[in-house]
Amino acid sequence: MPNFPHFRIGPWDGSPCDTLGLDNIPVAKFRYEQDTLDHLRIRFTDLSYFGPEEWSWDFGDTTGFAGRKPYWHRFPGPGVYNLCLSLVNNNGKHTYCKNLTIGSPVSTDDTKSTIQLTVFPNPVENDLLVTLSDFIPTQGSIVFYDIFGRQIFRQRIYYGLNNINLMQLAQGTYFYTFFDNGKALSSGKILKM
Repeated sequence: MPNFPHFRIGPWDGSPCDTLGLDNIPVAKFRYEQDTLDHLRIRFTDLSYFGPEEWSWDFGDTTGFAGRKPYWHRFPGPGVYNLCLSLVNNNGKHTYCKNLTIGSPVSTDDTKSTIQLTVFPNPVENDLLVTLSDFIPTQGSIVFYDIFGRQIFRQRIYYGLNNINLMQLAQGTYFYTFFDNGKALSSGKILKM
């Protein structure tokens, strides 16, 4: 039987192998993903390590969850939510918090500063990877324009990694704009080879 290592468990407190006498304080981490049918419904996955024994989730909307797996949570509406995960074990506690923006706020300038939209690779041959971080769009789409400003292609995008096939585009320079609910939130250009 092969021996598989257990990553992220750290030294086993009180074991003969724990020669340094270190106490593993848990480290809180999580990820989330958007439901493609309901932008207010978010799925959470616990990524914590170093032996947590108690989990406490705060979704920033006056609701929470006690336990490791909250799975899906539906937020009451668009806004900025401060998500926090707190962990406890025999050696201590740790809390990890992250802001989550859902939908476009009234001010476009506030949203532009929180949007992290990346495109890769650039120049691109066929498949462009568009990553949208820390922002859950209501009706997000990316629109590509030629150098004369004519709309060439539009595709719906969601939080996280989106694959866009640009095989139908001819070689050249194209501009793109990311929209959510009709508001232009990010723009840039790509070179199609």
